[in-house]
Amino acid sequence: MAEELIDFPGIPEGAQKFMKLLFAESPHHEQCFRKICGGCRPQELAQLLWATCLIGSNFDKGLVNAGGLSSSELAGLPEELRQMADQIEAINCTTLSPLLHLRVLSGTPMNQNGVQNLKALRARYEIMPGLLRTYSFHLERFARYSKATLKRLTLSRLMVLEFLAFVERSSGRLHYSEASDLLICGWRIARRDYISSPPRRTKPHESVRPPKYLDVEALSKMYQRWGKLMGLKSNAALPRQVGK
Repeated sequence: MAEELIDFPGIPEGAQKFMKLLFAESPHHEQCFRKICGGCRPQELAQLLWATCLIGSNFDKGLVNAGGLSSSELAGLPEELRQMADQIEAINCTTLSPLLHLRVLSGTPMNQNGVQNLKALRARYEIMPGLLRTYSFHLERFARYSKATLKRLTLSRLMVLEFLAFVERSSGRLHYSEASDLLICGWRIARRDYISSPPRRTKPHESVRPPKYLDVEALSKMYQRWGKLMGLKSNAALPRQVGK
């Protein structure tokens, strides 16, 4: 007896179109979907798969954000902060020092709150050079660590990791082969059709091939590595055989 077609009531129109195109590509994809669906609702898995492929194929970006600063500007910022700390210390030793002005103000009549506020402001001014130096060294080291650690973790990879974690939680295991097949085909569909909008015209220099990290073995290695760092518990071993 043939299995009934999977229905996805209540999900967005774009996701509906995506799943129809995915299943129309090959009956194998519907079999993969059934296998990894596990204990979750098909609608949940379908929407997550759609979002993962749509974002990964059209809106991917790196997670390291320097707030609009270029790499050279970010690299030079710690030294600039240390130079600023030296300049503030030099000014504080002259008649232009804001600390001198605060001493003058402290001699004028004012209520208790005013006195306390002046003392607090003076204390902040006095430690400002030290804070700038501490911040500069922290920024220098953490920026280097973040770039080294997160340089290859993009929004697309993060979505894929979330998808795999959802599959593991729902079915009790990681179906790397089936997940890889669905993600690769879904990536192509989302890239080609852009789902709910008119078909996208790919520029000559743009890649139309799915990223290599969607392959079975690469997918497994990525989840094993980042799963621990992100707190996603997984003890699944690498697949013995790559492929279907």
